[in-house]
Amino acid sequence: MTTVGWILNLDADLELADPAGFAPSARLVQQTNALADRLLQSANAASPQVRHVRLAPDSEPRICQAWCATPRARAAAQAMGHELPQAPSLDVIQRVNHRAFAAGLEVGLPGAAFVTSTQQFDEVMQSANPAHGWLLKRPFGFSGRSQKRVTGALTDRDRRWVEASMVEYGRGLMVEPFVAIEQEFALHSWLSRDGDCLTGQPTQLVTDAAGAWLRNEPGPDLHDHEQEQLHAAHTTVARALTTAGYFGPFSTDAFRYRDAKDQLHFQPLSECNARYSMGFFVGLANQMAEWLHRN
Repeated sequence: MTTVGWILNLDADLELADPAGFAPSARLVQQTNALADRLLQSANAASPQVRHVRLAPDSEPRICQAWCATPRARAAAQAMGHELPQAPSLDVIQRVNHRAFAAGLEVGLPGAAFVTSTQQFDEVMQSANPAHGWLLKRPFGFSGRSQKRVTGALTDRDRRWVEASMVEYGRGLMVEPFVAIEQEFALHSWLSRDGDCLTGQPTQLVTDAAGAWLRNEPGPDLHDHEQEQLHAAHTTVARALTTAGYFGPFSTDAFRYRDAKDQLHFQPLSECNARYSMGFFVGLANQMAEWLHRN
């Protein structure tokens, strides 16, 4: 059995928003540790031929990995006498995880836009009146964090949140019509430097009411045309990541939703995560030998 030792910095997106100033609170550490425990349980259950553990000073894993190879993750590994594998630069990791990157691929939700000023924000908000309001997402976030749903006129508090988003937190906002999501899906891959993509099987993403991860389930009920759209969007992301100089783990999220007329639609790309994600080892359960080889 192969042992993989992990730096599980599940709060990496917050570090990417502010690499120099990020310092997790005790509460955040407690929350991410609990989530990391559930991740390890899921990974070990999905791939019993691999043993996934937290990296420790006295451990000797065959492979060392980080959820996301940020400076804090590298420093944490080095403090325990370990080295993480080569990874893209911080600049590249920031750029491809920023919501503007996926938004620029133009396969997002109809009516959505990434804005970088309050003027652009107001123009988007005035251009349409979605039935269920808007969902605002800051450039970096995880497990439903850094998001705000607004309906009707913005309150003063909403406006202050928007204005702060333009100068901090990665600068900008993803503005999306809020839709009634019925099912969420994810596709996971390991991307080589040359663009070769080891891609797993689609999974269904199960979250709580706040959008936080509960589990990934294999074998979702996807129609043929949804499978095609999901893989096409994933391929588009893989090519863009390679062009940007990224290599390593990534995933794309998708969902099925109903519009105001109760018509069902499939959105093939809702998020791009250029790092590991919670369902990675469920999606690649049958390709663990190849993943190990590539590491």
